[in-house]
Amino acid sequence: MIVGLRDVDQLEKPHVRESGVNAFTMRDIDERGLRWVMEEAIRLASDGTAGFHLFASTWISWTLNMLPASARRARRRHLSRGALAMEMICDSGKMVSLEVVEVKPRDR
Repeated sequence: MIVGLRDVDQLEKPHVRESGVNAFTMRDIDERGLRWVMEEAIRLASDGTAGFHLFASTWISWTLNMLPASARRARRRHLSRGALAMEMICDSGKMVSLEVVEVKPRDR
């Protein structure tokens, strides 16, 4: 299951579809709403299982204070989306383990 998939190029799309992985894109989130996507993702990940493992990856290249005002607003929107997603996951009682990875690429 992938939630928040973005930047998939034309060569990758068929591989994602053929892999059998349930994938919700950022477009799905924008069109259907985060609540619907998370409810569906939790339902699918929980169906016939004892629970699920969550791998959360963040890509941070600057601290919030270093971003221009418009980027700070966009970043806050993403943070609030992430907070809602995590609250829904926790409320489900279905998460059995969590792994969080943060990548901080070097500035070039």
